[in-house]
Amino acid sequence: MGIKRNREYFKMILTRMKELAKSLPEHEVVRPMGGVGDVLASKLIVEMGMYEAFIIEKH
Repeated sequence: MGIKRNREYFKMILTRMKELAKSLPEHEVVRPMGGVGDVLASKLIVEMGMYEAFIIEKH
């Protein structure tokens, strides 16, 4: 019973993770890359983090 419950919980988390990733602008950049599906796109977006923090405006 525990393994089945864990599998269902994991599936629920993965589904929510993909939904959240699709709502981000980064998804449109990452997803079209060759070999990148919804799961990998979600993981890449998490790993990239807030890339805006690294953008430095020229003064």
